[in-house]
Amino acid sequence: MIPTIEDILRMLQNEECSLAQANQWIEQHLEMAADGQEEKEQRNYIAIEAMNGLLSNCEPMDVISSNFRLEIVAASYQIADAMILESNK
Repeated sequence: MIPTIEDILRMLQNEECSLAQANQWIEQHLEMAADGQEEKEQRNYIAIEAMNGLLSNCEPMDVISSNFRLEIVAASYQIADAMILESNK
C-alpha cells in the first residue's frame, strides 16, 4: 500500500524518503485515480493536480519551508473538496 499524500509530504519534510520516491508514490496515486478508484483516491488526484498548478508558480527554494509545504497541501485539498462538492450538485 502506498502512503497517503499527507504522509508522503510528512516523510519529505522529515527527510524519511527521497524526492524520487515521493514522485513515484504520487505517480501511483495518479494512476489509481485515473483507473476510477473510490472517492478518497479521486480527492487525492484532484488535490495532486491542484498542487501541481500551485507549485508551478512557486520558486523552487520556497518548497524547502515546511510551513510552505503544509500550506500548499491544505490549499490543494481545499480546492479538491470544493470541486467535489460542486460536482455533486
